[in-house]
Amino acid sequence: MRQIRSVFPRYQKRRGVRPGGYLRRKATGPLSLLSLQKPRSDNKHTMKAIVYDAPRKFEYRNVDIPKIQPNEILLRVHAYGVCGTDLHLHEGDFGPRFPLTPGHEFPGEIVELGSEVTGLKKGQRATASTTMACGKCFYCQRGDFLQCENLDGIGVEINGAFAEYIKLRSDLVFPIEKLSVRESVMVEPTACAVHGMETLDKAKTVRCEPGLGSAAP
Repeated sequence: MRQIRSVFPRYQKRRGVRPGGYLRRKATGPLSLLSLQKPRSDNKHTMKAIVYDAPRKFEYRNVDIPKIQPNEILLRVHAYGVCGTDLHLHEGDFGPRFPLTPGHEFPGEIVELGSEVTGLKKGQRATASTTMACGKCFYCQRGDFLQCENLDGIGVEINGAFAEYIKLRSDLVFPIEKLSVRESVMVEPTACAVHGMETLDKAKTVRCEPGLGSAAP
């Protein structure tokens, strides 16, 4: 049975769907999107994807399957989560770069490897970190990658997983062999929660110097 959720507020209101649901399709079956259900592209060079050309203006269409670079992999998407961020992107919030395919919570299967990729293999189930730091700016050089001056996000500035395939930089990819599809689609939101808790835990240990503010309890 396919579990269907929508990024579209009208559908969510009618069906009572909350952000944080997920859309799932069989690895070899058609991608299911509400009333936009269509068969998988018969052209081996194209795929189905949701493409936003502007806020609130989207289409379920055929697009070219991404061509990977030597340091990238191609992932066949098995499922993807619908995040509150995606609802903001629908309205044009968070600085999306159009045209855009959203989707940043996803597992899938590696179907193609770039010539420089090591440590991964075809047929492997995987997901990826969705923040892409440049690795060259001042903040990246000191290890503060989330402060990167050129930070891009998959599904926000870079095309995401609301499609049959997504290309990913191999250094962002990691295997998820022991997790089910239902579990692995929650890797990214779980990582956000863990990071938040770790940040709060560190804040409790901060001590301010005299005259600079009160000490944390």
